[in-house]
Amino acid sequence: MPRHLLLRVFASSLVLLAAQTAQAEKKIYKWKDAAGVVHFSASPPPVGVQGATEVNVAGKAAPNDPAVDPAKAAAATELGKTDPSKPPADPKEAPPPPPKTAEQLEQARIEEAALQKAEECRVKRESLVAANRRMHGESNEILTPQERIDLPKLTQRLENEIRANCAQ
Repeated sequence: MPRHLLLRVFASSLVLLAAQTAQAEKKIYKWKDAAGVVHFSASPPPVGVQGATEVNVAGKAAPNDPAVDPAKAAAATELGKTDPSKPPADPKEAPPPPPKTAEQLEQARIEEAALQKAEECRVKRESLVAANRRMHGESNEILTPQERIDLPKLTQRLENEIRANCAQ
């Protein structure tokens, strides 16, 4: 595997790990109002709300968590830390979007598969260009005798895979 590709994979993994860690620390509160409407918010629920729970990133409720104590929520509201009558100013504090339909999930899966295939094709094309440059002496790398045997096979395999799997 080319070295630059390994570096990209490693960097992407680090970014994903950091994003997951940041999201895991975010508190989301869930409660029902007097009309029976379920609310989600990064701010504690309004004063007088019973049965509030904290939801972690995996979607499991964390019962008996002191962070969702109605008394603490009331104190926070009284101190001006939260104002339940105003929508959250930060879009990150907005309630999560409604669940996606089966069609939307399928469309997202199809789009993700297409993006992955496009990335694989891009990598194959880059690898083919690099192999051709090495094979024709356009690189300052010296080929071993085994590489002189393997490079034509590799370029042929890459050309066949690109022809079969990648739209031109």
